[in-house]
Amino acid sequence: MNPLIGFVFLFLTLQNIAIYFEVETYFGMIDNIQNKKTSYMDDKCLPSLKILMGYFPYYLVFFTILYYLILKRKGSAFEGFLLGAGVAFTTDNALWTMFDRTFMSDIPTLIYDVLITGGLVTLICVYIFNSFSFLLINYWHFFSITFALSFIFLIHKVCKFEKKLFSKIE
Repeated sequence: MNPLIGFVFLFLTLQNIAIYFEVETYFGMIDNIQNKKTSYMDDKCLPSLKILMGYFPYYLVFFTILYYLILKRKGSAFEGFLLGAGVAFTTDNALWTMFDRTFMSDIPTLIYDVLITGGLVTLICVYIFNSFSFLLINYWHFFSITFALSFIFLIHKVCKFEKKLFSKIE
């Protein structure tokens, strides 16, 4: 079995955990930048199709680049950190520069997103891929379950955040 399946599940699990701790601040920042409250869920408190379809090509391209530049040639974990942080910086910087209403108070959120959600998660996963591939091969099903659980917890938190956000508006 290929360790890439376990790698993807591990990466997405760790990224969901990192996002879990920044989701309210990050969505609040986006709302401030856009100067409006944005819904990320549908009526049944599930992620909107627009959000899911937006992230699918992002992860497809990210994992392809990560595989060919780092994993295939057994690149270092630090190279993984640089790639993950660079991609996160590029996407966050695009959001930052597209809108006029960016605030200096949003900088800590951007730093967390770039260094932790992008860089540190990639560093950990590349290190595990290079050093402990057998874990990714033998326990990929465990990582798939942890991904599903982390995704459910993240969706629950976003749902609670949106209910709180939109109850203040009404």
